[in-house]
Amino acid sequence: MNFYDYLEIQPLGNNSFMLRDEKSTVNSWDDLIEINRRIVSLGEKFGKPVCATCDVHFLDPQDEVYRRIIMAGQGFKDSDDQAPLYLRTTEEMLKEFEYLGPDKAHEV
Repeated sequence: MNFYDYLEIQPLGNNSFMLRDEKSTVNSWDDLIEINRRIVSLGEKFGKPVCATCDVHFLDPQDEVYRRIIMAGQGFKDSDDQAPLYLRTTEEMLKEFEYLGPDKAHEV
């Protein structure tokens, strides 16, 4: 499988930075849901599997503090606005994508 063989969606919190970006056209959590639904729809239309990933940066939710410290040390202004980039269980991922319906959430 190469780069173009699948599409990817992530939990809404991973893309919440778009809600804080003044230049973004994404204005709500519903907009983020619609983006993921659109990606799923494109996967269906073009016969591409859609994979739900987490972009994991740390193991447990409370470990975000370490990433916050590193980012602050590198001068990131938004270091206190950490996305929930922790490793989720299968059940947590199913809950993240429940808006797709149980069958589609399980598929992705």
